[in-house]
Amino acid sequence: DVAQVAAKVLEDGDKHQYATYELCSSSLVSILEIADIFERLSGVRLETSYVAREALFESEFKSFSGADKDSYARAAVLGIRDTYNNYGFAASCNVMEWLLGRDSTTMEDYIRRELARLGKIV
Repeated sequence: DVAQVAAKVLEDGDKHQYATYELCSSSLVSILEIADIFERLSGVRLETSYVAREALFESEFKSFSGADKDSYARAAVLGIRDTYNNYGFAASCNVMEWLLGRDSTTMEDYIRRELARLGKIV
């Protein structure tokens, strides 16, 4: 969906000059719900685990964010992680759907499509 919106914006360039868009799908799902959907559709069990914030920062974010050299970036990365972990990310899919001209793809539809493409759906 995001790639389709990007292509549309590039094609209609002048109409979107200086515009910013918040893009999200219609389904707000947790990592546990994603694992459940995947397991139900593929028959493959996924094991999820919790990674403590400092360990996540050290293993993942530090390497690409530059946050190891910048205390503001470190606070931002950890703050975003904490907010998403504690409250999720609720947003409206209206902008995405207006730009697409159709409903956005749900996580279940996406997983189903990709498993079917790989010949892995049960």
